[in-house]
Amino acid sequence: MKNKEVVDVFKSKSSNWFGEQNETDCFGGKIPENVKNNVRNNFGISFDEEILFVRDTSFWNSRNQGMVITDEALYCIPDNDNPEQMTIIPWGSMHQVRYKDLLINVNANFTDGSEECPIHISYFAKTDEEETLSKIGPRIADLLNRAIEAYKPTQDPADAAIDEYLELVNQGKDDDYCLHYALDAYRKYPQSIGFCYWIAGLYAKKGDSEKGLDFLNKGISQVEEGSPLYVYLNRQKYSIYDLFLHDIPNARKYCFLTSKYATDEVVENDILVKDDSDTAFKKYEKEFSDGFLSMPYNERKVLMPVREYVDLSQNHISVLNIRSLPDISFPIGHPIANQLYIGHPYLSQKYIPFENYQLELIEDKVREFLQIAQSLGAIEISIETENSSQSSSSRNYNTKIDGKIDYKISNAKGELKRDRGRNLMEEISQAVNLHQTFVPAKKPCLPESTVWYQNEPSWQRLYEQRMNGGLTQHEERIETRKSQMVDNHELQEVKAELQHLFAEANIDWNTSLDEKFSQQENATLSIKVKFAPIDSLQQTPQQVSCLQGFVNKFSSNEQEYLDNLKEFLEDDAEITPRERKMLDRIREKLGISEERALELEESLKPKLTEDEQEYLEMYREYAEKGEISEKERRRLDKFAVGLGISTERKNDLEKM
Repeated sequence: MKNKEVVDVFKSKSSNWFGEQNETDCFGGKIPENVKNNVRNNFGISFDEEILFVRDTSFWNSRNQGMVITDEALYCIPDNDNPEQMTIIPWGSMHQVRYKDLLINVNANFTDGSEECPIHISYFAKTDEEETLSKIGPRIADLLNRAIEAYKPTQDPADAAIDEYLELVNQGKDDDYCLHYALDAYRKYPQSIGFCYWIAGLYAKKGDSEKGLDFLNKGISQVEEGSPLYVYLNRQKYSIYDLFLHDIPNARKYCFLTSKYATDEVVENDILVKDDSDTAFKKYEKEFSDGFLSMPYNERKVLMPVREYVDLSQNHISVLNIRSLPDISFPIGHPIANQLYIGHPYLSQKYIPFENYQLELIEDKVREFLQIAQSLGAIEISIETENSSQSSSSRNYNTKIDGKIDYKISNAKGELKRDRGRNLMEEISQAVNLHQTFVPAKKPCLPESTVWYQNEPSWQRLYEQRMNGGLTQHEERIETRKSQMVDNHELQEVKAELQHLFAEANIDWNTSLDEKFSQQENATLSIKVKFAPIDSLQQTPQQVSCLQGFVNKFSSNEQEYLDNLKEFLEDDAEITPRERKMLDRIREKLGISEERALELEESLKPKLTEDEQEYLEMYREYAEKGEISEKERRRLDKFAVGLGISTERKNDLEKM
């Protein structure tokens, strides 16, 4: 029995109403089971409802017309030829009942927008005498009003759990108690998405933000994109990334989603979410742009400038507004909106157009090697370009490839791939001199400002062997695939993200773009070097070993600028805006260009591998929060082992 209170009202007051009831077409109090069965079927009444009154107005007592009252609603079928016109008035929708002029007028919230429904009293009583009906009418209205007051709608258990949780919060229960209750309630009622929101916040406060984010993701997966719940969950998500994880890239991403879908109707704690998220996004945008170049390389490797944001959900492409780009070095004529760029692996400020980055990187790498070889006393250098898969020299790379056999694609695509590989090799051959001879005189040394050398073990071994005096010939093989910053799997994911971005921005995708995402065939450069005997090379008075340090490489003004720079870096490794302003004044006074000042600053930076830089970033992130905990120390140690960094080197990095 769902509403015992309504049943009790009818039992206690029915004697004032049912004086005209009979055993054929008007029933109250004890109603025969067969009558209940018939009206339940004909009126479509739920098995859970208690039938309290039946007034049958049909012919032959067929029980398919008239009035039925239950503990949940009033059911009225005025015409059994049109049962679809049945009126149902739930107790929960009724406000008041009045009697006047043989009409029972029910005031309620109706689905058609109306508020009143007048019903003739003959649907409530079996008599034709107006005097009797006029006496019964007020009693019927009084009884129905008492039932309205007594009615208590059955609350959904999930809603009851939410109300109880909110009451616990209002009572000031501690977070652990509230979290335990919320977790238990969510296990019972997983459709109650609000618990995902609260659980996430409680976990974040306990220092376990990852668990909190897991619950937010569960909630987001259950709601419609763009709905108010979707907005609330993403707002909680970007708040956790910001306040507890200090992860600005992800805070920016989910703040954009929140701002994108928030409307003026979405309010939380008397705050308009749209305005709040717009303000937060401006903050995250500036922080993301300011810190972009200091991010780990793999997180900023692929860059796409845009004029307007449409989506920031990418995992491989960093999307930045073209008007708020950091201090990045682009080729002349760039950057261009909606084009991809690849970051140089060792020069953080340098970005190269995606379509020709591989050629530029391999050319840069080869030229540095040639410069090193020349500085080490080379007398002859020759280069041959090969296709690594066929080991064919540059003069044989016109060989056809059967696409079906080698690549499992059509012949046309196979030819295209070979053409692209061939073009790359042709461009490399044209970009570098294929044969050079020299007459060295100076003592061998390393050239200044090397970029690739610190990350090329074979070049370092070449230097050591050469300086030991016995090496006169060397062959270096440089493969183009090692300059492919985006591997084949990642290339396809970047392509998918770019296609999605273009679709969101209503930009056409054409076949020429597809060609840019065809993986280049690997080519190998074979560089053969002949060196002069080392004892034939003498150090001139003007030439000092390149490895003696930086002091003799700088003018007096440059050395003065470096001394000032070192003073600013004594306390920490970062230059504050105020310190930068002072350095600019010193630079201008000493007559040093911005480009040269940047080179001088780079000379003070320790040369780190990509893995060492990644470890140092993680260490800084923990250290900035204060003393490193035992849990964080264990994570750092495991991370160092995974990157192949020794304990001694790890300690050196942390001292930086």
